Amino acid sequence: MFQTPPIKRDASLASKCRRAKPDLLTPLGLPADLPADWPARARAKMTELLGKYRSLRLFLDLCVHCGACADKCQFFLGTGDPKNMPVARADLFRKLAG
Repeated sequence: MFQTPPIKRDASLASKCRRAKPDLLTPLGLPADLPADWPARARAKMTELLGKYRSLRLFLDLCVHCGACADKCQFFLGTGDPKNMPVARADLFRKLAG
């Protein structure tokens, strides 16, 4: 049986996302650089998704913060960081889209 990792607060702070090279993004129709208004665009997209998908609204409404999903989440299992648990990600989504 798989063991859930011990909690490591802020374990993800050391992780950095690596940007894809422009020659890989351009053929996909993606911008090589982030637009200046990317936070507003992200919030608008989140709001759009909440309006479009009832399943997403239900997921966010039905979550009771029990943590039962943590041992199935590859992000939490890989880092042990409680900020990478699905409940924390859902809370962040709610705050940003709200």
